[in-house]
Amino acid sequence: MIEKRAFMDFMASVEAFFDGMADISRRLTNREVSEWVDTADVCRELKLSKRTVQTLRSTDKLPYTRFNHKTYYKLEDVMKVLEEHKALTLRDGKDGAADDE
Repeated sequence: MIEKRAFMDFMASVEAFFDGMADISRRLTNREVSEWVDTADVCRELKLSKRTVQTLRSTDKLPYTRFNHKTYYKLEDVMKVLEEHKALTLRDGKDGAADDE
């Protein structure tokens, strides 16, 4: 049989746990949640191959998160990589326009 004191201590720790979880839930609810996209979304929207997206991940150019064997990216990170690529392309003169030489 469990002693009353041990039971009360256990119940206090359970209550503290649930209070902590409620606090975390409130903080997360109040925080702006970023939109996440998966690899298929990135490939489709940016017209990239899976291998290109993998290379961006492997070279640490595109941050990602894995969950349940699936890879997700913050939309803001994808947009940042896209903007950086656009800036490099314009800087290097690879804008797709024919040279006027």
